[in-house]
Amino acid sequence: MTDQTQQEDVRQNQESPEDPMKAFLHHQRLAFEEFGKAIESLLPPDFREHTRKASQSFMESFKSLFDAAKADIDQMMQRQRNQKSAEGETEGPGETKVKVDIQ
Repeated sequence: MTDQTQQEDVRQNQESPEDPMKAFLHHQRLAFEEFGKAIESLLPPDFREHTRKASQSFMESFKSLFDAAKADIDQMMQRQRNQKSAEGETEGPGETKVKVDIQ
């Protein structure tokens, strides 16, 4: 966000009576963004690039792990369905009648 845009936002907040909580959250968000920019300016570009690549690889590793687990679960579920259909069972409830004696 540019300084001019921030100044306009502050001016609008001062001119229009808003919910105090919304104004507080708006200013907190602006402060957080500016703090992030300040920290980023302290770090060398190579560090930021390697950190970005490392976080991408980290996320891709978990994605491949979850994809493999999903494939295994899907395979087990398919085997279970095939086994039930081979035994003549149905997946839906209410297919079998049970006689209940009430005394």
